[in-house]
Amino acid sequence: MKALKAWISVLALSGVVLLARSAGADIFMFTGMGDVFRSQDGGVSFDLISNAGFNDGVAMAFVNDTLGYLLTESGTILKTANSGVSWTPVAALPANDAQDIIFDGTDFFVLTRSGDVYRGSEPTALVLVSSIPANDMVSLAHNGSAVYALSSSGDVWRSSDDGVSWLLVGSTGSAEMVAIAVVGDSLFALNSFGDIFTSSNSGSSWQLTSTVSQVGAVGLEAATNNILLVCFDTGELMQRSGKGWQYIGTASQVGVRGLGLSHGTTAIEDSDDVAMGNRFVVQSVIYNGMLRLNSPGGVVRLYSTDGRVVREVIKGEGEATLNIRDLSQGVYFVRQGSRTAKIAKIR
Repeated sequence: MKALKAWISVLALSGVVLLARSAGADIFMFTGMGDVFRSQDGGVSFDLISNAGFNDGVAMAFVNDTLGYLLTESGTILKTANSGVSWTPVAALPANDAQDIIFDGTDFFVLTRSGDVYRGSEPTALVLVSSIPANDMVSLAHNGSAVYALSSSGDVWRSSDDGVSWLLVGSTGSAEMVAIAVVGDSLFALNSFGDIFTSSNSGSSWQLTSTVSQVGAVGLEAATNNILLVCFDTGELMQRSGKGWQYIGTASQVGVRGLGLSHGTTAIEDSDDVAMGNRFVVQSVIYNGMLRLNSPGGVVRLYSTDGRVVREVIKGEGEATLNIRDLSQGVYFVRQGSRTAKIAKIR
């Protein structure tokens, strides 16, 4: 896979685990006719890799390099386990106005235009947890501690309890808003005219900070290294790094409806001297069939490449273990929060 940059072998007493370092995220665009395009060179060029068989796609959410989900307006959720090459319907929501799907590292969230918010550890287990009192909701984003929702009229809502309750915190002051994203401590919101609004106080106040070069903006995504990506319905992609915007490339396809990022995998270190809370550490990897973890407290899940959760532990600070003795050889993903490690069990 192109996104893999290096494999690091780790000594183990029972089997060997390999750790992957990601070179960057794949970028996806999808059209209203179901065509899915992928770029593996940072958006410079795109290849048509599949047709997912829908005509009302609205959003994508990727768990890792290979596993992703695509939401349609009619509520159908499709899954890919091979980086978008093929798609299979796996869930159907009782909604015909779905707008966005995100994955916060632990849970999936789906937002409908009428304000319904669904949450679950898997798309097949989504349940309705709340309703935002608005009928023009369009986009979701998260920063690890809160989930944000944006309406087309510019209102911004925040939930600090995993979507159960929502507070109206501010407004961009602009209509025809289409997307919201988080980069570091700042929020960014986009309207269809290409205007970018920024908030540095959790959505309470907003400023118009830049305008990209054309109308027809449909998607906004936060990439690594404080980079923002904007895509247009003509398939063109622009990137912001620093204070300026530049054209990157195009999918050469009209009718683009959205943008998605695989986000790659986070670099994982096998080291005793990495500070707790600063980085997710897989440490002394396997011992007698146990995967040893040293990381901040929280939910840790082990995924198979087809997206199944094969192990899960809720751990406190410090060391914890996952029993992987009975798992077959192959590649797995260890996920905690927004951090992902790709491992390979070879015996």
